[in-house]
Formats: sequence, C-alpha cells, structure tokens
Amino acid sequence: MSEPTEYQTIFHDGRPAFVLVPVAEFDRIRPCWNVARARRHPAGGGEAHVLRGVPLIRAWREHLG
Repeated sequence: MSEPTEYQTIFHDGRPAFVLVPVAEFDRIRPCWNVARARRHPAGGGEAHVLRGVPLIRAWREHLG
C-alpha cells in the first residue's frame, strides 16, 4: 500500500494557481503526460507559436503543411 501524497497548492488572488508535486510522483506521471501532449500538439506548431509569436492556428496549419 502506498502512502497518500501531500500536494501543496499555491493560490493567487484567492484561486488555485499552481500545485507542487513531489519529484517521485512527477517522474511517475511524466511519461503519460508527454505522450498525451504529443498526440494533441506536435512540437513544431507549439515552437512556432511560442518562439516566433505565430498565432496557434497558423502554426498548426503550417505544421500540417
């Protein structure tokens, strides 16, 4: 049986903004998160959006050709 994990929630303006997760828990769920993320948003489109300021829909269309 595993021990319950304590998460720390950081609030901003009275609303939850971030949750701190222990490294062991993060390492356990990270591969699942990366797979799910890769299926939804290919890196090429996201990089164009973030690094070059290209609108997300345009970056997606350019990525798809």
